[in-house]
Amino acid sequence: MDEKKYRTIRLESEDIGPSWDAFVESSPQGSIFVTSGWIRACEKILNSKAFIITIQDDKDRILAGFPVIPGKSRFGFRILQTPPLTPYFTIAFAPSTTEKSEKIINHQLELVAMVITELQEGGFAKIEFKCDPAILDIREFLWQKWEVWVCYTFIGRLNTNTDILSRFNYDIRRQVNKCLRENMQVKLSSQPLADLPLFYVLYNKTWAKQDKKAPRQDTIRFFLEEAVKRNSARMYLGYAENGELISGAIVLLSSRGIAHYWVAGTDPDFLDTGITPFMIYKIMLDQESSTFALFDFDGANIRSIAAFKNHFGGNLTPYFQLKYERKLCDFRRNRF
Repeated sequence: MDEKKYRTIRLESEDIGPSWDAFVESSPQGSIFVTSGWIRACEKILNSKAFIITIQDDKDRILAGFPVIPGKSRFGFRILQTPPLTPYFTIAFAPSTTEKSEKIINHQLELVAMVITELQEGGFAKIEFKCDPAILDIREFLWQKWEVWVCYTFIGRLNTNTDILSRFNYDIRRQVNKCLRENMQVKLSSQPLADLPLFYVLYNKTWAKQDKKAPRQDTIRFFLEEAVKRNSARMYLGYAENGELISGAIVLLSSRGIAHYWVAGTDPDFLDTGITPFMIYKIMLDQESSTFALFDFDGANIRSIAAFKNHFGGNLTPYFQLKYERKLCDFRRNRF
């Protein structure tokens, strides 16, 4: 890489806006989770000021970018982690100008090396984030001694020549047909922000059933507000035959034609009704009619959850979680 043509430019919080979003929109790795709106929500939730490490050419075009939202550990050290309720938070590249794989690979390796240098020299005690599944080459991180974990999600294809229901396993098809016979309903909310408190009751019950504390409603609201501004959020509400609200889900839409099954909740007293599989079926039908090509279940790394998501005919897809930690002696020497 010619150092005279490529340089690292830091976009400060106040400069993160339309030009960055245009880059994300064009990037093969871009998603709603690295847009300016999502970053703004992260700033509110983490009470921090974001910046973006960009690599630009001599014509000020962004070739690669990585959002950074600094945080603090409980011991007061500066850290960088994937924000809450954010499935992927990762580097993105500009579209390639060549079809030669060798040039693409070498070019991206050099860009990644420049981003890694900025991260490692940024004074962080720990850096940890989850890559988008579109990031396939993480060798530069391995070469620079980062820790790497392989994670998984299921991604289903929409707009195929086969009926969606036929791709589900027998038990899921049976539950969906049961809900159809019993006239259960799944409706698209016309006012997701106003309906958020109703959804959150179900979401909170889902976490409580697992003896876990749910993310705060305000956390969901901050993200949802930004997604609604972009017309990239869909809230679905599921009703029993008697009209009682018993299930809900929020789907986020990315520019790459991916619908993300972001957050969901069902009243534990109604789990055996089949409303959750029915909800997923209706969401996939709706997104297929909206010309979205892929449905990402946003994670399948807990055994019981992975087993459930496996029933819907998606492709098991790996993605990477990366971690870098400074040795304590680096801080004792006042290097940062």
